[in-house]
Amino acid sequence: MTISDRPGDEVVVRPDNDAGWRLEVPDAARPDGVFVTIVAHKKDALQLAADMYPTAHVRVIDDPPGA
Repeated sequence: MTISDRPGDEVVVRPDNDAGWRLEVPDAARPDGVFVTIVAHKKDALQLAADMYPTAHVRVIDDPPGA
């Protein structure tokens, strides 16, 4: 993966419904208007967000799905 060439104002990191952690970035060109990547561990999701979107605000939602 490479650093995004789009600014990405905010990245949301949250637990995925099935397993792992979701990285969500608004992207009008994607289905449902969001780019989603799923990784196994929270710390990896946070590191990926920082690497791909170094200027974005990273918001972490720790609540498990359905809570």
